[in-house]
Amino acid sequence: HTARALAQGLKVIQCFRTLKSAKVKARDVLSGKNFPAIVPNIGLHTGMVFVGNMGASDRLKYGVLGDSVNLSARLSRLNSRYGTSLLVSDDVLQEPTVEETFLYRLIDKVAVKGRTHATKISEVMAVKKEASEQLTSFVNQHNRGMDLYFDRQFEDAIKTFENAMEIYGQRDRALELLCEKCRKFIEHPPPAGWDGTDVLKA
Repeated sequence: HTARALAQGLKVIQCFRTLKSAKVKARDVLSGKNFPAIVPNIGLHTGMVFVGNMGASDRLKYGVLGDSVNLSARLSRLNSRYGTSLLVSDDVLQEPTVEETFLYRLIDKVAVKGRTHATKISEVMAVKKEASEQLTSFVNQHNRGMDLYFDRQFEDAIKTFENAMEIYGQRDRALELLCEKCRKFIEHPPPAGWDGTDVLKA
C-alpha cells in the first residue's frame, strides 16, 4: 500500500507540472492574464490510527484520528518550508519495497510541534528505474552532503551541497536552507550531543 501511495503521489506531481506548462500557454492566449501558482504539497507517514464513526449517537462523524494523521499533516505543510512536493517520514522508507523502488533524498531531522521525538524526513523524487542519470547523481551528492552535515563537517557539507546544486542546474530551497544552517553552525558550533534535530515551533 505504501509503495502504491508513493507512486500515485509522483503521478499527482507530474500532473501538476503538466498543468503548470499548460497554464503558461493559456496565459499567453488570454492576453497576458496571470494565474495563481499551483503547487502540490504531499505528506506521507505510516502508522496506527483510529478510523470510523466518532461522536455521540445523535451526532456522528466519520473521521480519522491519531498521531500518524497529525504527522502526515505536518509533513504536508513542511513542503512549503523546504520547497519540496512529496515529503515522507522515516517509517515510510522502512516499508517493504519502498527503499529499493524509489529515489529519495534526506531533507532534515525534525521534531514537529506536538511530538517529543525527532523524525527524519525525506523527499521522494522519482521511481529509481525511471530517474535520469542527472537526477540520480544529484540525489547521491545531496545525501553525501547530509552525511557530512550530521557528522558536523559543515564546511565540507557546504561544498558538497553546492556541487549538488550545480548538478541539479536550478535553485533548490532545501539545499539553500541546509547551507544556511551549516554556516550558522560554523560560526556557532552546536553543543555536544547534537544529533541534527531541528525543533519546529509551528
